[in-house]
Amino acid sequence: MALHLIKSDEIHLSCRQRIEACELWLRRIIHDKFLAEFGGDYINLGEINGQLIFSNNTRQRVQNYLSANPGQYSRPIDTLLFDDLGSTLGKNDVYKKFFKEVMEEDFQMGAQQIRDVVKTLVQIRNALSHANGGTLSLHDAERALCYCSDIIAPIKSFYSKMSIQDKFPAPVFTRFSDSLGTVWHPNPPSDHRFITHTLYLGDEIRFEVEVDSTFPPDEYKVTWMVCNISHSLAEKGEGTSFNLKMASHHVGTHFALQVMLKSNKDWHRMQNMDAYLTMNYEVLPVPR
Repeated sequence: MALHLIKSDEIHLSCRQRIEACELWLRRIIHDKFLAEFGGDYINLGEINGQLIFSNNTRQRVQNYLSANPGQYSRPIDTLLFDDLGSTLGKNDVYKKFFKEVMEEDFQMGAQQIRDVVKTLVQIRNALSHANGGTLSLHDAERALCYCSDIIAPIKSFYSKMSIQDKFPAPVFTRFSDSLGTVWHPNPPSDHRFITHTLYLGDEIRFEVEVDSTFPPDEYKVTWMVCNISHSLAEKGEGTSFNLKMASHHVGTHFALQVMLKSNKDWHRMQNMDAYLTMNYEVLPVPR
């Protein structure tokens, strides 16, 4: 990589984005594997060979996060740290049962290799998050970009193969967020959520979604629409993000926003679309 030709702030931004993407993919594969095996309470119930997968300290920390921030986390995996993700995949018995089929082609040295790679990425991520981020060496930047790609590639390949086997191989939403701090990993292909953050008249909010990255962006269209108000007032938009300023016609107990996903195929999972999410907020009439 010719990183020496790129501005340092652009390199740091790329590294942060790649590391964040790596975290998201690790969370997704761990969540999906454990959910299928242990159910929704896998943090407390997941065990292998008679031993709990997550330590007492980790389970207590997860519970503390969930109790202190009700409604913020849609999945227990979202409360775990990057270090926790690497430690989970890096346990030999856990790796062999759940993740070897996904990672072994790219990580031939197994669980220990993944654990070491994530430890390296954690150190680089921490450097980028603090004042010494500006001193990040080009070598560390190369490692961040390459190591993250090494982890992401086999996971994406795994989901790509699953999509091929899907009865309706079409894209779905994998993440929703808003500028208030809401992060939600929906249950595809359609899901509904009452958002706990209250909005106020005059607030300017940014809403964003992520789509299953095994489908290229030019193969689908994302559209937004404000619901349950007069059609003439209902704002609409296209793309993976949508900005909206709360106006008087949004005020009420159930401000509803829907985002829809439609592939370019001549058929669709739900006849006229392939996936959708609906979000409800409370919008108060008094400005902040």
